[in-house]
Amino acid sequence: MCRRRELTSQCSTCSDSLFTFPNLEIVDIDLEVLSLAEKIIEDYNVKPRDAIHAACALKYCSGQIITNDSDFDVIREIRRKF
Repeated sequence: MCRRRELTSQCSTCSDSLFTFPNLEIVDIDLEVLSLAEKIIEDYNVKPRDAIHAACALKYCSGQIITNDSDFDVIREIRRKF
C-alpha cells in the first residue's frame, strides 16, 4: 500500500507541473475540432491523434504547432515550429 501512495504522490506532482507550465493553454476538443480532424485524416491520411492536434492548431493557433514530429509536414495548412 505504501508503494501506491508513493505513485499517487508522484502523479500529483507531475500533473501539478503540467498545469502550471508557462504559456500552456488547455483547449476544448469540440465538434468543430473533431470535424476538422476527420477532414484532415481524409485529406492527408494522418493518425487520428495527429489530426486532432492539427485541428486544434488550426482552430486556436493560426495553424502553428510546436513539435519535432515531421508527420505534420504533410498537412499544408500547418506550420511546424521546432
